[in-house]
Amino acid sequence: MRHRLPDTRLSTTHKFSVGGCECYIIVGLYETRKPGEIFFRAGNSLHDKFPGMEAALEMWCIAISMLMQEGHWPTLYRKFAHQRFEPSGFVSDPEVKNAKSIVDYIIRWIDKEFFHEMEQERIQQPGPESRTEKETERKKEQESRDASPEETQET
Repeated sequence: MRHRLPDTRLSTTHKFSVGGCECYIIVGLYETRKPGEIFFRAGNSLHDKFPGMEAALEMWCIAISMLMQEGHWPTLYRKFAHQRFEPSGFVSDPEVKNAKSIVDYIIRWIDKEFFHEMEQERIQQPGPESRTEKETERKKEQESRDASPEETQET
């Protein structure tokens, strides 16, 4: 079920650049501070290098907004993060660093700021670099239980 935002709502505006193209997103927020809509605006460099891209991204934002209002963020993240097309390149965000497209950057930035799906994805991947402190703690507890079977038999 779609949950529309109230007529008067908080929002945040984020300025960014992907591959030298300056852009802005405005994110409308629910009272819970979770996003419910996205608007896109491009700087002049995007108009010059990629005519028509702003209109396409504005329409994409409308569709994404409607799906966010229905609670589909994990699916949106999986489908749109890391999509590759021009413009792409370095961004000033220390957590994202490099975007494969404007769509990739918008999805990953919104996720980092509001949802943390990217963080959950990283935790679920195997390998020592993805272990959280809790996972490491649980593993140590399990190893200590496995090392002393007498104690568990007595209780």
